[in-house]
Amino acid sequence: MDNFKFSDVTYERPDFIEVQKKIDTYVKRVESAKVYAEVRSAILDNDNLYADYCFAYEVAMIRNFQDCTNEFYAKEVQEVAEKIILLDTTQLFQAILSSEFKHNIEEEFGKEYLEILKSKLKLQSKGKELMVQEQELVVRYQQLKANLKIEYEGQIYSEAEINKLHESKDKEVRKASRIAKYKVILKQKDEFEDILNKLIHIRNEIAKVNGYESYLDYMNEEKGRRGYGEAELNAFCEQVKKDLAPFTEELRKAQARRLGVDKLSITDYCIIFPDGNPEPIGDDAYLLNAAREMYKGLSKETEEFYNLMVEHELMDVKASPNKISNMGFALDLEKVKLPYVFGNCNGTIYDVVVFTHELGHAFQGYLSMKEQALSEYYTAVNDVAEIPSKAMEQFAYPYAEKFFGEDADKFRFLHLQQALFEICDYTQINEYESWIYNNPDSSLHEKAMKYEEMERLYDSSYDNSELIEYIEAGGKIINNMALYMFPKYVISYALSAMCALQFGKRIVEDKESTWNDYMKLCSAGGSKSYPELLKLANLNPAYEAGTVASATKHAKKMLLDYIEKEKITDALIK
Repeated sequence: MDNFKFSDVTYERPDFIEVQKKIDTYVKRVESAKVYAEVRSAILDNDNLYADYCFAYEVAMIRNFQDCTNEFYAKEVQEVAEKIILLDTTQLFQAILSSEFKHNIEEEFGKEYLEILKSKLKLQSKGKELMVQEQELVVRYQQLKANLKIEYEGQIYSEAEINKLHESKDKEVRKASRIAKYKVILKQKDEFEDILNKLIHIRNEIAKVNGYESYLDYMNEEKGRRGYGEAELNAFCEQVKKDLAPFTEELRKAQARRLGVDKLSITDYCIIFPDGNPEPIGDDAYLLNAAREMYKGLSKETEEFYNLMVEHELMDVKASPNKISNMGFALDLEKVKLPYVFGNCNGTIYDVVVFTHELGHAFQGYLSMKEQALSEYYTAVNDVAEIPSKAMEQFAYPYAEKFFGEDADKFRFLHLQQALFEICDYTQINEYESWIYNNPDSSLHEKAMKYEEMERLYDSSYDNSELIEYIEAGGKIINNMALYMFPKYVISYALSAMCALQFGKRIVEDKESTWNDYMKLCSAGGSKSYPELLKLANLNPAYEAGTVASATKHAKKMLLDYIEKEKITDALIK
C-alpha cells in the first residue's frame, strides 16, 4: 500500500472465524516448536494478522467519527469491536509465556513484551461478554452526544458549533449558549444516567471476575502502572493540591483583574482576555499549511513525517456538524506503519492545541512503527504515551505567529496557563473517579454534588451559581466524556504534563540535546517500563516527591513575567 490515499481505502470486514483459526494454529506452532525460529515466526505472523484485522476496525472507526450519522459504519464499528474482544488470544499468550524459548524471546524482543502478555492474561481471561456490553454502552453514548441538536437564537447547532459560543466576548451569550446545551442534554438525562450507571457496574464486575479487588486496581494494571498504583497517584494528587492549586488560584485572581470583575463566575473561566481569546487566523486548510511550515522548521524527521501524512491523506481536521464534538485522536495504522489524525475545527484556540497534541501522538507512533519490531511496542503505557503529545504542544510555541499572528504572545500565555489548570482538573477527576467506582449506586444528583465538592478542593473560589440548576441536575457529569469513554485515563495527562513541562523548559535551554531525548522517547514506544522510558529521556517520574514543584517552576515564572508586563502596560495607559 505504498501509494495509497486513505479516502481510496476499501473497507472489508475481516472473517473472524478464519482469524481465530489462524490464532489457534499459532498456538500449536509455539507449543510444538523444536527451535526458536518456529516460535519467532508464530509471534511475527500473529503480529501481522493483528495489524490486518485492526486496520479494518480502524478504517470503520475513523469513518464513523467522520460522520456519526452514517448508520453502516456506526453498526460496523460496534460489531467489529465486539468480534475483536471475543477473539481468544489467551492460549497463545500462555503458550508464549510457557515456551522453553522464553529467554530467546526476551533476548530479541525485550522483557517488556512478556510483561505485556502477562498483563493481558490477567486483564482479559474472563468477562469478555461484560467487555462487549461495555463497548455497546460507550458507542451508545457517542451516538447520543454526536447527534445532539441545540436550538439557540433561532438556529440549530451541533455540540461542536455551540461550544464556540461558550467563548463569546458577550457574557450573556456564554451563559445562554451553555444553558441551551444543558437543556438539550438534560432532556435525555434518564438515558445518559442509565448508560453511566451500567458502565460503572459492568466495569466493577469486569475487575471482580478477573480477580481484582477493585476497578481502580484493574485499571492501573490496564494502564501499565507496574510498581506503582493508587498510593502513588494519590500522593501525586496531594502534591498538586499543595504545590500547584494555590498558584492557579492566583492566576484566576489576575484573570478577574484583567476582565474587570471582582470575582470570576463559571462562565468567565474560559475568557482569559477582555478583548477575547486568541483565535487561529485561518480555517482548517490554513491550519494544515501553517503546520507544514512548523514541522519543516522543527526537524528533518518531522518534515518527512508531515509530508507523508499529507501525501496519504492521513489527517482530517475539517469542521463538520456530523463529527462528534470535543474529540481529537491519533491512531496507529499498524498495517501501513503510519498514523492517522482526526479533529473537528471550530475556529477556537483549541483547533491548534488539539491538532499539535494529536500530531505529537502521531509522530511518536510514526517513529515507533519504524523502529520497533512488534505492535505491542508501537504505543507506550498511558502515563508515557501522553508525553510526546503534551510536549509537542510546548514545542509549538516558537511557531505561534504562524497560527495566531499578532496574538501569538496571548496564545503562549493562555496555553501555558491552561496547561496548569488542566493538571488540577485531571487530578480532581481522578479523585472523583475513585469515588464513583467505590459508590456505584449513587444517583446522578449525588454524583453531581460530589463533583462540585471536589472541584472546590482544587479551587476554593470556584463559583457555579450561574448554572447551578443544570449542574446539580447532572449536566456537567453527562457532558464529561472521560467518565463514560476513558475511565482512569485523564490522570495520565496530568502525569505526562509534568514531563512535558520539563521538556518545555529544556528545549529553550538546549534544543539539540532536548530534541534528541524526545526522539529517543518517541522511538522507544512501549518497549520499556514507565521508569525506564523516563530515564531514557532524562525525565523525572511525576509522582516522586517534589516533582510538581520543580516541574512547574519555569512555567510559573513565565506566567508571572507576563502578568507583570500587563500591570506595567496598564499603568502606562492609565
